[in-house]
Amino acid sequence: MRAIFVRGRTHRALLSLPFFDRPAGRTLCVVGQNPSDADEEHADKTVHYLERYVFSQLPAYGAMLMLNLYARVDKRKAFRDVEHPQADRILRCAIRTHQDFLFVFGQVKNEGAYRFPQRLAQLRPLLAGKNIMQLDLGTDFPPHPGNARIMYTRSDVGLAPFRFDGHRAGTELEGPGGDAQEGSTPT
Repeated sequence: MRAIFVRGRTHRALLSLPFFDRPAGRTLCVVGQNPSDADEEHADKTVHYLERYVFSQLPAYGAMLMLNLYARVDKRKAFRDVEHPQADRILRCAIRTHQDFLFVFGQVKNEGAYRFPQRLAQLRPLLAGKNIMQLDLGTDFPPHPGNARIMYTRSDVGLAPFRFDGHRAGTELEGPGGDAQEGSTPT
């Protein structure tokens, strides 16, 4: 496992997990909201669940790359410095480099300094033509492994394609000017 932190250890740009029992090949990029403090020495329950899930359910992948919409290590979403230019460059490079993505960021809504709908809208052009999936719970948002129907334990959850236009009212992506798209409920 390899982690890249910036600005000391306050912002994590990525966490790379190779599967040593597999041939090096395709990498699955898993995208969450903001990172935990998981690193080369320890993994949190989200990383543990995703590592087990990808290894057991998705044998085509030789590695998993944990990425996040924001880089700030912040469990309570209380900090204001949620982005870092170097972490953003690493995220954008990973998106350009890889083809397969698993979104696990839950419902995108604004929390504190985090503007998740706008951030996802900023990254959307880079994701055009990519294979983007989500855990399939029949939701119109990509469930996080901590979702009550998964609780970091269910490995029998399938995958479904992620649709940018599939968010529920109140969680739609905002347009380029920051205005909610037609038919959305402002948050």
